[in-house]
Amino acid sequence: MTPRIPIFLATIILILCLAAQITYAQTIETMPPVVVKTVPEAGRTDVAPGITEIQVTFSKDMADGSWSWTQPWPDANPTALDKPKYADDHKTCTLKVLLEPNKTYAYWLNSAKFQNFKDRQGHPAVPYLLVFQTSAPVASTQATTSPATQHVSRLQFRFVRPAQGDLSPVDEFADPTNPGRKLQVLREVLLDESALSSAKLDPTASNADNPTVELAFTEAGAKLFGKITSDHVHQQLAIVLDGRLLMAPTIHSAITCGLCMISFGRSTTNEEAAKLAATLNAIASREAPSAAAATAPGSGTASRPAATAPGQVTFDVHDGKVRIVGADFGTLEASRIEITPAVPAARSASTTTPGTAPAH
Repeated sequence: MTPRIPIFLATIILILCLAAQITYAQTIETMPPVVVKTVPEAGRTDVAPGITEIQVTFSKDMADGSWSWTQPWPDANPTALDKPKYADDHKTCTLKVLLEPNKTYAYWLNSAKFQNFKDRQGHPAVPYLLVFQTSAPVASTQATTSPATQHVSRLQFRFVRPAQGDLSPVDEFADPTNPGRKLQVLREVLLDESALSSAKLDPTASNADNPTVELAFTEAGAKLFGKITSDHVHQQLAIVLDGRLLMAPTIHSAITCGLCMISFGRSTTNEEAAKLAATLNAIASREAPSAAAATAPGSGTASRPAATAPGQVTFDVHDGKVRIVGADFGTLEASRIEITPAVPAARSASTTTPGTAPAH
């Protein structure tokens, strides 16, 4: 018979083997990377809504161009406004997103299925669950500080309060198309001039009866505007310029192509609309002065609004028409102002579906 190894000797051999394996596994180069910091911190319940960057810092240098931002449940991820990227330290990955108020968001940073966060040796990072909540919108005055840019914005896209019973802070404006009527506009700024790329007279859509101005959004602005219009069909979107309500059209469909059109109707000439487009373009490029004329919109009087300095615009209502006055283009009137989706001639729409995973 083959002699048996004493049990205590076998145990000693097993312990020595395990010790050797553990010693080998605990070297930094062979261990997987782990998450050491996130911004916002996991568990936060007071994260400010708006456009921000989520930052994830790992314990090791990471392989660029490889990541897995996955969703634990449907709609758990915020809207992504750009592709992920690593900072110069090669450890911190950032993702630009839009955070809506009063919502819980979550990411699996790697998961059992997706493991594309890897170090430079190819070791997948240990999965990490990042969960946080956003706070309510911050109340402000009509000279609203945009969460997207943290500065007093001249051009603002804001929602009209949709129903009674909503206690969110509002500003009250005269309705430009209905003298005597007041509109309550939520103070939260959804979009400002930083989202605009340019404004111009659209030669294909404009004619003598309907001059049309085309607004082009930046890549991030297009995604955000598409998200806003997709999620809030049939809701009124107020456009505020220098603390005054320009218009409040109803969203009839999603606008995801990065362009939208402002049609002025028969009372405005192409030349006048072109000059107005130049003024809006200057605002989009941050070239226009920040001050605005002190004419209150919606006054319903027949008096001409006060003259404005170059780059400034004032709005008034007279006999049911919107009167737009600017030193650059004089006076124009419109019986109807509407925004409709534009079909870009040379570029296709680019959309990001929130929560898709993994991103490479």
